[in-house]
Amino acid sequence: MNINTRDCAKIDFLTKLYSRSYSLECIKMLIEDNKEFSIFYIDLNKFKTVNDVYGHDIGDIVLREVGKRFKSLEKEDFLFARFGGDEFIGVYQSVDEDKINQLGQSIDKVLKNHIVVSESEFTISASIGVARYPLDCDNVDDLLKLSDMAMYNAKKYGSNKYLIRDELSKKLAFRRKIEKLFKTIDFEKDLFLEYQPIFNLETGNLTSIEALVRWNHKTEGIIYPNDFIYIAEEIDKIKDITKWVFINSLKQIGEWNKKYGTNYKISLNVADACIHNKIFFNNVKYMLEKFKVKAEWVTIELTELSLSVSPEYMKKLLCSINEIGIDIHIDNFGTYPIIISDLKEFKINGVKIAKKFIDKLDNEDGVSIVNAMILLSKGLGIETIAKGVEKNEEYKVLKDLSCDKIQGFYLEKPMSKEALEEKYMINAIK
Repeated sequence: MNINTRDCAKIDFLTKLYSRSYSLECIKMLIEDNKEFSIFYIDLNKFKTVNDVYGHDIGDIVLREVGKRFKSLEKEDFLFARFGGDEFIGVYQSVDEDKINQLGQSIDKVLKNHIVVSESEFTISASIGVARYPLDCDNVDDLLKLSDMAMYNAKKYGSNKYLIRDELSKKLAFRRKIEKLFKTIDFEKDLFLEYQPIFNLETGNLTSIEALVRWNHKTEGIIYPNDFIYIAEEIDKIKDITKWVFINSLKQIGEWNKKYGTNYKISLNVADACIHNKIFFNNVKYMLEKFKVKAEWVTIELTELSLSVSPEYMKKLLCSINEIGIDIHIDNFGTYPIIISDLKEFKINGVKIAKKFIDKLDNEDGVSIVNAMILLSKGLGIETIAKGVEKNEEYKVLKDLSCDKIQGFYLEKPMSKEALEEKYMINAIK
């Protein structure tokens, strides 16, 4: 099949490359004809910054120039398509590794020269993931998913090209298995909660408890959130899971605090898709009233990324949440860029310093970074919590830095409600 016939092609208006729909047609035709080929999934690195700083008009001009450069590489056995935004697809009728590497180098080469727009100079680079048919997988969806995963690996590890390898194929197979398991999940039977204590670093007292969801599958055993939450977000199951977690966690903290006369807080993670749901706030208020739980017994944990989507809406929402007495914390603080002073505008009460920073407390630079986070947060009246603390040395450094609270395996692993109640509530009042 000659995949480079433009007469009948659908063209992307901005870049003049082939469109997403046409590239998918080509991929399907190649599979139907049982032809070997490779998909290049290409993402322009940090292109969002161009749009954010210079505006979309300038961004579009840069994309047009990128399109021209990509088009110059097209041959009878290779086409380029704009897949959406700053993502592109290459369809290459070869699975030869040397040829794939040569083409990857050619893509790098055409992007090397600066792009000049209105006296501004832009240096564009790309992260590239490759998946091959039928060597890596045998259908369109899996080819796109694998090449996308490979591209993100390239972005994560800083390499420009990343040919699909066995570990990514295994990840995709695992993902497909989890998606299948979701079709028969029974939340009441299959999900359960564990609780990890959070301690005041100065007094050593328990102050808060983070609720952590687990999936106990009858054949697969315990499945941890890192293995299923991101999939739940993509297949629109996360709202149902979050609702289940909220209901059971609120009932539990209410039971404990009323029974033992305590004022422990329950920390609940909220995915971006849930916090941006227009009825989220009303749902939370309804559950607090239904289960007779005080708002001040609840902490909601968000990602920094969730603040950047519709920031004005988020400011109003978080202000409303804060006004009724619920604390708002940023989980994995430091993972995404954010202006520290913005935290006050978003009514943030606390930040949980990401484990990757805690792990580096064994060197001066690591200590300096965490110290800066603590000082800046304290200067704004924001509480600091260190998560993922696993070593005595980390504990000592954090105490010296006057971190407010601490959470991690060094002090306590996640535990069942019975174990937590026995150790920290029943024994505490004896």
